[in-house]
Amino acid sequence: MTFIIIHFNSNQMEDQIELNKNPVEGFSAGLIEDNDIYRWEVVIIGPQDTLYEGGVFKAHLTFPKDYPLRPPKMRFITDIWHPNGEINTNIFLT
Repeated sequence: MTFIIIHFNSNQMEDQIELNKNPVEGFSAGLIEDNDIYRWEVVIIGPQDTLYEGGVFKAHLTFPKDYPLRPPKMRFITDIWHPNGEINTNIFLT
């Protein structure tokens, strides 16, 4: 998975434009609402030859106001099977 650093000042728009120009295969991201740069929707397509193949997984990524001093939080909207037998939709990035 590709990690994208987002700068919330003038660089935020440049980052979104770059992602649109050079998309990462199986991954897309964009603002949920145009007027809120802290909330993003992410879509991940399950990679081939994995248990997740053919799946489309949506998540919301929320950046704190003091990012990058604190990490963003990611919550899957789509239920995801996990090999440990539990569905956990919260991911905390550090």
